Amino acid sequence: MKAMVYWTEGSRIFLWSGRDTVPEDYSDYANSLISSPSIDLKKDVVERQDPMAMSTYLRRDVEGTLEDCARHGIQYELKPFTPPVKSEDDR
Repeated sequence: MKAMVYWTEGSRIFLWSGRDTVPEDYSDYANSLISSPSIDLKKDVVERQDPMAMSTYLRRDVEGTLEDCARHGIQYELKPFTPPVKSEDDR
């Protein structure tokens, strides 16, 4: 299953596959998200089709996707947190 992850502060949309198992390290979640295909909303979005390049998207399509997600998707807010410190037993 894939999910669209909209990172508002980073102005980016990720197409994320998620995980089926709990990672041994919290950073595994972040790594799987950061390495996912994404759209940089500041650089990869254009107003008209004529200036499009291989990795650009039309603003109306991106905004339509975000509107669809807001209307039909499940939204989660991830509040900032500090992962637990590993103890000697965790290594």
